[in-house]
Amino acid sequence: NIDAMPLLKSECDEIIGRIAANDPTLIEVNLYEQSLGDDGAVRIAKALRVNTHVTHLDLDGNNIGPDGATALAGVLSDNSALNAIDLDGNSIGDSGATALADALRTNSALIEIDLSDNGIG
Repeated sequence: NIDAMPLLKSECDEIIGRIAANDPTLIEVNLYEQSLGDDGAVRIAKALRVNTHVTHLDLDGNNIGPDGATALAGVLSDNSALNAIDLDGNSIGDSGATALADALRTNSALIEIDLSDNGIG
């Protein structure tokens, strides 16, 4: 469990690297309010493609927009470990929410997703 608040950019990079390395000790990732933006969300999505251990991902308040949400949605069809994702307080908008909803049609692992305060609707 990494409870990251606040972190240096290098520390965020290290955590994303551990996700990509499929570190078996990394189960819950809390990167809330780290100003990751779409670029950070895209990097996390790429890392999650090969990860089989992270079950909970908290990206609350990271200035993630539709592009970042779409990248995360793209990984949901490949990743069967992730069962909770918190995207509260971002700016994913309608298109990001639609991409995530579409991804949930083929994902049976995710049981909790928080999309509150995202400018949806």
